[in-house]
Amino acid sequence: MLLSLFKDALDWLEVCTEEELREKYKEEDQWINTVVPNPDEDPEKEPEIFELDALLQKLDEPPAVEEPKLIHSSGLSFKVEELIAKIDAKIAELEREEKKKQDAQEPANAAQMLTSEEEMIPQIYKEIAEQKKSEPFSWISELAPKKDSSPKYCFAYIKTVLYYLVNTEESIMPNAILGRRVKETINNLQNDSLRFICLSLCDMVVGLRSDEEQRIEAYASRIKLLIQKKMHKFTEEIHFTLDDLEQVRFYRDILFLILSISKHTANRNHGLNQEEARAYIFYYLADNFYGKKESSPAEGLRYAKQGLALTDPLDRQDSFNTLGLCAVDTRGNKQLAYDAYYSWIYQKPVGLIVRLLPDGFSFGSEEDIWRQQKIGKSRTSLMHSNFSYTCGVIAYTYEPYTTRWQIFTDKAVKQIKKAIDMRTNLEQENCLQDSNNFCTYGTLLSQLNKPNSSYQDCFVQYQKYYESAKNKSDQLSAARHRCETMLDELLSRLLNGLAENGRRGVFHSWVSEQKIKAMYDKFMDLLKDYRRILDDAKDDPSVDEDEKQAALEPFFELHDKFMEEDWELQFALLMIWHLAHTIKTYLKRYEYSSTNYFTRIVEEDAGVSPERPNVQPIAYYTTLKTATYLFNVLYRDSKHTAPYLVKPDQNPQYKDGINCLTMMHAHYMNDTYEGLALADCVSGINQYSNILFYRGDATRFREDIYERYFVFLKSFTDRIDDLLMWNRYSSDRNLGSKDSNGCCVQFNADFFDKVNNSDNSAKNKLLLDDADDYALYRVVYVSKDGTIQEEKNQGLSECVKPCYDMLIKLLREVNDYLCKWCTPEKEDEQVGWIRSFVQAALRNVIFLFKNDDYADESEYRLIATRTHKQLDCIRMISGEPDKVSINPYFQVCIDKVILGPNVTNTESWITYFRYHLSRMWQRASGPVDERKLPEFSIEKSKIHYHT
Repeated sequence: MLLSLFKDALDWLEVCTEEELREKYKEEDQWINTVVPNPDEDPEKEPEIFELDALLQKLDEPPAVEEPKLIHSSGLSFKVEELIAKIDAKIAELEREEKKKQDAQEPANAAQMLTSEEEMIPQIYKEIAEQKKSEPFSWISELAPKKDSSPKYCFAYIKTVLYYLVNTEESIMPNAILGRRVKETINNLQNDSLRFICLSLCDMVVGLRSDEEQRIEAYASRIKLLIQKKMHKFTEEIHFTLDDLEQVRFYRDILFLILSISKHTANRNHGLNQEEARAYIFYYLADNFYGKKESSPAEGLRYAKQGLALTDPLDRQDSFNTLGLCAVDTRGNKQLAYDAYYSWIYQKPVGLIVRLLPDGFSFGSEEDIWRQQKIGKSRTSLMHSNFSYTCGVIAYTYEPYTTRWQIFTDKAVKQIKKAIDMRTNLEQENCLQDSNNFCTYGTLLSQLNKPNSSYQDCFVQYQKYYESAKNKSDQLSAARHRCETMLDELLSRLLNGLAENGRRGVFHSWVSEQKIKAMYDKFMDLLKDYRRILDDAKDDPSVDEDEKQAALEPFFELHDKFMEEDWELQFALLMIWHLAHTIKTYLKRYEYSSTNYFTRIVEEDAGVSPERPNVQPIAYYTTLKTATYLFNVLYRDSKHTAPYLVKPDQNPQYKDGINCLTMMHAHYMNDTYEGLALADCVSGINQYSNILFYRGDATRFREDIYERYFVFLKSFTDRIDDLLMWNRYSSDRNLGSKDSNGCCVQFNADFFDKVNNSDNSAKNKLLLDDADDYALYRVVYVSKDGTIQEEKNQGLSECVKPCYDMLIKLLREVNDYLCKWCTPEKEDEQVGWIRSFVQAALRNVIFLFKNDDYADESEYRLIATRTHKQLDCIRMISGEPDKVSINPYFQVCIDKVILGPNVTNTESWITYFRYHLSRMWQRASGPVDERKLPEFSIEKSKIHYHT
């Protein structure tokens, strides 16, 4: 049965007849003798070069298939089966005649009969009969590839060998056909992979003759693994030739042969087998693209979409998993990731997956059987784990504690609990638990918590993660998570326990009564363990580079600086740092993140569009002259250098350049009180007692930050065409009117995506700035008494105010500590170090607080900092003197430009902006058809105002 399937499958492939193979051999021989010995000489014609996508498109162009024939030198041709049948019949007839003559004691013999002119059997039968008795099809060994034969000939040869191997009569074993000479020619193939595949396939044919299914499956698995490795190497190349195309076609054909006799596909037609063989090629590519560190998951996703049509349960699971992982990490494809995991887990293709599968696709009963086996349970656990990760990532794109955030977080928790339960049951069968499950579970529990919640359950999961970690990278990650969770638990105790208006005496008594010291000591022990693992891993290339960045480095300095008796001060400083980070997290505007695409929930709203919902427009106001700078084309040579202005005559760079935002140093902001709103809150009545902020000189505190860091800001608002904003920020006094003669630039919501060209991984190397997230953060407006009033901060997360109040309380507490050490005549070194620590902790978050006199601006900000070691990333803009700035290197796009109420020469400005916005969108999305121009508009303000 299986041998018959294999024969039928070979009939679908391009197999050479003897004469065709001889002709190809002559061409190869001529090519080797003329081209190969002179490799330094330029060929007359350059080889055709392809990129991978173009190569794979040619893969789908099937070569012509001719019915294989055996052609003798006499010119007679026969189908192989017909010829063998005739030979067998004539030999049998000769044997009968010989026996009759021997019985009649006649001296004639078969040889004499064959050479007799009267003999009816042509000479061709004698030659082939003798060849068959000695070494059948000896011409196969004669035409074996040479050392320098092209891949195309090698592939044709191997397929031809297989064809004649399986089409011999059943009484002749394949080993006899192969013979010593043919075996030697296969062993002499220079390409190891070809030799392995050919020998394995020949051995498979032997197994087919003996119905040895286990042997067949074993060889099939080995061949598939080898092809997977070879296809992985393709992802490391940039350009390909026709030889590469032949190689991919050969691999696809071999997969097709294997699928034709596989237990999973034996009852399917060859058309589906060919489609599945192609899917394997794309799955192998996608799998490696995702796994490469320098590659974008978007490249893997491109191929993963075409690699789902697999029938082997394990390979099918891996293909769905690869699709899910590539999709969840690629911009705008969270829905596809969700549908992939849902489809596989519940064995029901849904949503975007349906159109990626061939007609008639089904999971089938064999899938159920496989999932009940040990390996099936293990792999199913992995899918629940990755589905949990996907739901968690989707939840993170929504504002915390909103309905949709809650739904996806709950789903993520449900899935990870299933994964852990399945692995726990497998542990009883000596199957190790996946440590990353505990990490995912701990992270989800942490996200579900509010700052004043208990984090003990999270810590339990991270402890399990730490104990089950199998490598240094996971150990380091687990150690860091344990420390951060203990910080969360300490903050929770702080927010729940400390009196509303407590001063130092209250703080001192509270930390003693609540036994905070024991928890703090535990944190320090965890910190020491993390530090030890970090030091051990710094030179280990197997450890993730991000984990080596020592996220808790400030706490190392804190621990080293103070003696044990100062632990309360250490604790206060520790919480200040953690509170600043926590507040910033809750001020992030998730609706402006390009990852925030509305994701259907299959079970609940399958009819809802997966498109991103509309968000509040975001814009900034500026002068017309400054707005023109948005259309400058910038280019940078690496992500470690500042971009430079590209002139139109610099063609290569000009084509690759982009339009960028410009973020100016915080010192240039129009509010001279920028970054000082927290200072008065700490001072209280007596400014002189505010030692932390230089005895009321908060400007000096801010200048210290400017000395240590270059802080860059960009401000936006959701107030569109607003008179107050026109007056404040869109006035050029040099144009003959007092104000409102600039423009309001409304950005496309996707422009905050720092990888908005994510399909191009080569360009991503220039786009990504590792140190910045370029997320928008909400500005909080603080009253003069230091409180946050709800009416001035509509929609602010309920978590921000208690954290802010506690931050002010602890800053006062630290200031009280400084007062006991510092006299009007002297400030010691320790005071300076503490002030420096607080400045480092607050360097970003203080610029997210402003006086509530500005509350009507409804401001959002981008924030980025650079150190003195990153001067090459800073760009100088000409002025008197030149001004420092940075350009977040991602393409911006503009939806609308509104000209101010007092702009003159309106039509000329509209024409100017229309031209440049069109160019901007083309640069972002490539050339567009005139009828498909992106939607943008240029209009005049609707406000009637004149000065």
